Amino acid sequence: MKKKIEHPKVFISYAWGTEEHKMAVTSFATQLKMDGVDVIYDRWSLKEGNDTYDFMEKSVKDPSITNVLILLDPTYAKKADARDGGVGTETQIISTNVYADVAQDKFIPIVFGRDEQGNICKPQYLQGRLHFDLTKSDKSDIEYKRLVRRLFGIDSVREPELGNPPDWLEDEPPVEYEFVLGVEKFKGNLPDKEKQKEYRDTIKKIVDEIEDNEISGSAIDQYKSLLPLRDKFLMVVANASCVNEGYKIIADTLESLVSVLYKNEGQYSVQLSLVHELFLYIVALFLKEKEWDALKYLLNKTYFVNYREFRKDGESFNVFAYNNDRLDREMRERDGKNYYCGTAQYWMDNLNLNICNREALVFADLFCYNCSFLIKNYTFDWKWFPVLYVYGNRYCGELELYVRKFASKEHLTEIATITGYSTIESFIERYAEIEKEVNNGKTRTYRYNSAFDEADTFWRYLRSDELGTRN
Repeated sequence: MKKKIEHPKVFISYAWGTEEHKMAVTSFATQLKMDGVDVIYDRWSLKEGNDTYDFMEKSVKDPSITNVLILLDPTYAKKADARDGGVGTETQIISTNVYADVAQDKFIPIVFGRDEQGNICKPQYLQGRLHFDLTKSDKSDIEYKRLVRRLFGIDSVREPELGNPPDWLEDEPPVEYEFVLGVEKFKGNLPDKEKQKEYRDTIKKIVDEIEDNEISGSAIDQYKSLLPLRDKFLMVVANASCVNEGYKIIADTLESLVSVLYKNEGQYSVQLSLVHELFLYIVALFLKEKEWDALKYLLNKTYFVNYREFRKDGESFNVFAYNNDRLDREMRERDGKNYYCGTAQYWMDNLNLNICNREALVFADLFCYNCSFLIKNYTFDWKWFPVLYVYGNRYCGELELYVRKFASKEHLTEIATITGYSTIESFIERYAEIEKEVNNGKTRTYRYNSAFDEADTFWRYLRSDELGTRN
């Protein structure tokens, strides 16, 4: 077992490329810093007048540097093999150390970009080295966590000492094996009505457990006790497409659950935050699976909640948003950090990666925020506040990639359908109205009080006159 490293310090070796690539490297370096890793990065540490070779050599050979992270992409591999530029200089320094000590583990290759055919590009001297891969969007969060554990000297796979079983053997599995097998029945050939009944009954049992959960103690402990139920619920949601109009059953169930919980908000505040989280996962899953009809229903439906804060004639999907001051405070006190939102941090710390990764959940939150501007049925005074927006990649994130596609008539039709417009012309008209209001400062955009960046909007990435201009 490796010795745990209390204060890891890394040097990042990478190839200068496009501005987009530089921003991606900066975002990666920033995330490492936020996770407690000291980062030596030329854009931060190398100043005008400094000797670049001296900077590179000292950074690579510095004994306080616990690891050198080599960000591999086609440009890096080409320059390394040709000993070209700064990459070539670093290669001469690094390869000498690698060849001198074949067993060393200071130098870590990280696949950061692939060629046009999707191939991994490595310099010759790294061909036989194992690597981390951050290029697969559905696995990048898992791989990043594995990397950080490695930097702190923590093995991702621990071999127990002979005769001593690992601690996790005593823990209850998050979702029972019998339940996993039971959910498989929705993929079978049951008649529609029978399958719908089974589906509704399965969700109802989980909801009953959520309502009955009375774990005392801190909000954090209560939420922890609810995580297995969250994961069960999401496992059922993941099979919604196998059930005729399964998404309607999900929406109805959430509506009923919120109505029950709000009757005693003080007792059920943690459960209300759980519903908020569940809603975001459901949106993320439907976006991932391209379930446009399901999204349209979920986001355009009128929900009736018998509670004083909600109107008797119904509300939009804003009924699922809940601000949990208690959980926010406990998270800040526990970690000694002034989080923008402690609840959002808890969600990020306990992601269900079987449903979606970090970036996809952030995108779902921002998607709801932007839809609250466009959907006519959204009549609440305040727009949906995307509590997760500060966890997204500001440079070429999921939202930007999604919005750029609105230039295509095909993708424009999709978003028009989701937001409840019968024609793309009516959607464009509404989009242009909001664009004008945003540009004139009449429609406020949202951000945390102490945050510099505001939540991203569709209108940041595409003008109304660019909508549907391509096939």
